Amino acid sequence: MASLNKVFLIGRLTRDPELRYLPNGTPKAELRLATSREYKDKNGEKQKDTCYVDVIVWSRQAEIAKQYLAKGRQIFVEGRLDYQEWEKDGVKRSKHQVIADFVQFLDRMGGEGGGAEGSYGAERGYAPAMGGGGGDEFAGGGGGGGYGGGRNYGGKTYGGNADAPMSEVMGVADSDLPF
Repeated sequence: MASLNKVFLIGRLTRDPELRYLPNGTPKAELRLATSREYKDKNGEKQKDTCYVDVIVWSRQAEIAKQYLAKGRQIFVEGRLDYQEWEKDGVKRSKHQVIADFVQFLDRMGGEGGGAEGSYGAERGYAPAMGGGGGDEFAGGGGGGGYGGGRNYGGKTYGGNADAPMSEVMGVADSDLPF
C-alpha cells in the first residue's frame, strides 16, 4: 500500500523564531506560520480564511532561521506532517505540526517584515535557501544540501543561496498569491 506524507506551505511568520537547544546540543527552532486564502461565499461576498501552522526546524537550519527570520517574513516550507499527543493536568492534548525538510526565504532582505541587512545572498536581494533531507542531512549532507545547497531533482539542482521568490520562479504575480 502506497502512502505519502509531504507538505508544501507558503506564508508569513506570526512571530520571531524561537530557538532552543536539546540536552545533546541539537538546535530546534519553532516557527508559527500563517497561510491565507481568499474566496467568495455563496452570497458572492469576498471572504478570507487564515490557517496557523506550527513548523519545527532542526539543526543548522534552525540556527539560520533564528539569525535571518523575523515576524512578518514570507517563507516557503517543504516538510512532513507530524502528530503530537501529550497529557497536561490530566487532560489529553494533541496537535499537528510540520517538520521542515527545506525552508526558503521568499521576500527581499530588509523588505516587508524586517530581516537582516547584508546577509548571505543579499547581492541579488534574496535571502538564502536552507535544505536537507532528514536526520543528519540537515547539516548539509545528502542530496538536499545544507545552507544554500539547493535541491536535486532528476540530476538537476534547483534552489541555492540566491533564488528568486517563489512567485517569480512560478511566473505568478504577488497580487495573485492568497496572502
